[in-house]
Amino acid sequence: MRRTDREIKDLSEIRKILESCTVCRVAMNDCGHPYVVPLSYGFSMESGEITLYFHCAKTGKKNDILQKDGTVCFEIDREISLIPGDYACDYGVAFESIIGWGTPLFIKNFDTKKAALSKIMERQTGKSDWAFDDRMVDMTAVFIITSAEFTAKRREIPKE
Repeated sequence: MRRTDREIKDLSEIRKILESCTVCRVAMNDCGHPYVVPLSYGFSMESGEITLYFHCAKTGKKNDILQKDGTVCFEIDREISLIPGDYACDYGVAFESIIGWGTPLFIKNFDTKKAALSKIMERQTGKSDWAFDDRMVDMTAVFIITSAEFTAKRREIPKE
């Protein structure tokens, strides 16, 4: 990371970013061409690793690419506020972000899929007590990305 003064190493601060965002962009390799999709996510953190939970249809371009070339990069961010300036180049944005790498793993076990879907719903709604229709769970693809290789960054509003 070039701007080490903006790097976030404290895992509790990284957790706060994960808790405050709702969209994760997942980038993958489509035969040498980048392909990025924004996805709702759930997460857990243990032993310095982030596990992200995603759901999608069982068929489609994203699934085809992930099954073919399973290396991904993910990005999560939140804009805090605009930083104004006197000149165009003085403007900026206060933000927090996480960028990481991993390999997606599609979950086949029915109960594990339901637990992952609960993580997604908890992140999106704040509610953790969800019941899922078994037919819908069976029709849904669920995958996780576990990453021990990630960086987090923050640009703060300058103090006056």
